[in-house]
Amino acid sequence: MTLAADAGAIDLRLSPWRTLYFGVRDEAAARAAVASARALGLIVDPNDSLLRIDACPGAPDCESSSVETRRDAHRLAMLVAAHGYTGRVHVSGCPKGCARSDASDLVLVGDAGGYGVAHNATARDPMERRISRQALADLFAEGRRG
Repeated sequence: MTLAADAGAIDLRLSPWRTLYFGVRDEAAARAAVASARALGLIVDPNDSLLRIDACPGAPDCESSSVETRRDAHRLAMLVAAHGYTGRVHVSGCPKGCARSDASDLVLVGDAGGYGVAHNATARDPMERRISRQALADLFAEGRRG
């Protein structure tokens, strides 16, 4: 990994939560490494709204999914940040719920190109309603909490 090598890292560590750790030679190298990581699209801000969203690989990487969960998770992260939503969101391509087994404040389960929606539930629980991918922003409309 060029980013780590440029920072003078002598070892890399990957946590079970997909966090990459490496030491650097000095503060300037640390700032440069963070800037490079950000430019690569890596999360470097501990308050990034993507950190509150669990999403499976989705389509086309999973045959069980009819939705592109990762793309929709990125869109949801922008909506979550814009509307100040502080809950945990699970975006699942199907009822298996591979990305998160525990309940989430807001759960979206892929279904025929759209999503089933539930609150304080898991992907295996009954969905409260169904929405289209285009209606994701409606989840955060005034007066709603996801």
